Amino acid sequence: ISTGTEYPKTSKNGISSRRLSITVEGSSQDEEESNAQARRQLAVSWQNSFRGLGEKEAAKFKAPEPYPIPEKEKKPGFWKQVMVNVKRNFLLSRRNCTTK
Repeated sequence: ISTGTEYPKTSKNGISSRRLSITVEGSSQDEEESNAQARRQLAVSWQNSFRGLGEKEAAKFKAPEPYPIPEKEKKPGFWKQVMVNVKRNFLLSRRNCTTK
């Protein structure tokens, strides 16, 4: 009995035995040259635009002054964290006990 619909042949595990053709777009040398030219043009346009900015507008794009790396924070010890969490859980359970 034919339903009028043709399904692709399948293998044992139900996956189609036909393979789809996958097109891989490799960048040709012309495309690479075109991209390089576009990057150069963009850089020139940015430099011209930046030169036309006023002092205040240009200051927004300047890198900040270097500063020293902050000192490492001293982390609390394991037992300190355990005690804080025990107290916190005690307070929460006490609060929850009275609301029920």
